[in-house]
Amino acid sequence: MDTRSKIIQAAVQLFGQKGYYSTSIQEISEHAGVSKGAVFHYFPNKSDLLFVIHDIHINILLEHAAHILEQNELTAAGKLRAMITDLIQVLTDYKLYAIVFFQEFRHITDAEKLAAIKKKRNEYEKAFRVVLRQGLENGEFRPDLNINLAVKGILGMCDWTTQWLKPEGPLTPEQIGQLFGDMLLNGISATK
Repeated sequence: MDTRSKIIQAAVQLFGQKGYYSTSIQEISEHAGVSKGAVFHYFPNKSDLLFVIHDIHINILLEHAAHILEQNELTAAGKLRAMITDLIQVLTDYKLYAIVFFQEFRHITDAEKLAAIKKKRNEYEKAFRVVLRQGLENGEFRPDLNINLAVKGILGMCDWTTQWLKPEGPLTPEQIGQLFGDMLLNGISATK
């Protein structure tokens, strides 16, 4: 692993465990096994390091969503299930990145960088809106569906898994994603 990657990994671990404000550059350098000067060589300040962590995480999500959206053989419901399952898997695989992404976002101090992350977050939400709109237009989803509210609900349901999902638990992230997809698409009512 190169020096820059070591620094990022150390920061992700420390920000995820201790929080952004409670972590010093000195701690990051010690955890990465590099000098404090090396940290500043790659990252002018701690906020820039936080931005890079956010950017890495959202880029992974965007790349995965784009791949799913390109799968024209899938129905809108199939794409939605795939996106939900994928999101939960990414949140599991990159749990500390996700925790930092959700909890430390407000500490990105550079206005342009903050705007860039917000734009990418909106792009990710848009991917879900595209799928829901497809399902509305082709009759797969109910006509009174509030797309924006549905997207917020889906993301909230999935994002919260960072707080309770254990990779070694009784269900895999994929199984949880499938169950969430079933609940969303079929409801939980026993009546039809």
